[in-house]
Amino acid sequence: MSSLKFKKFTNPHNLKSLGLPLIGQFFEKFQSNKISLPDDSLDDDKYFSDLSAMLMTPDTLPDDLNETLHAIDEMSNEHGQERLENAIKDNKLELQLAAELPPQESSKKWLKRRQGKW
Repeated sequence: MSSLKFKKFTNPHNLKSLGLPLIGQFFEKFQSNKISLPDDSLDDDKYFSDLSAMLMTPDTLPDDLNETLHAIDEMSNEHGQERLENAIKDNKLELQLAAELPPQESSKKWLKRRQGKW
């Protein structure tokens, strides 16, 4: 049994805040793993509830997806926030971060990095 637990990604409300387009873009990166997402014709509550249930069982998910979800989850907590702030300071960047990086922002940053736009 895996000890991974994704706090941000097992809450249907958090997933819903990401929206279907971002979720679609995110899971496109894992298409080769044949991940079965819920049917997008479901109403939003059912879709995000089913997606949440799927993500609550990391043992059934591919390793690279688990690693990615873990990295995003870590970026969106206070320790990840501190690491980002230190990286900004160390690299003399002029960026302001919110008090806590919401999961949709962490997910967008991950997608941009994967697309070479980081």
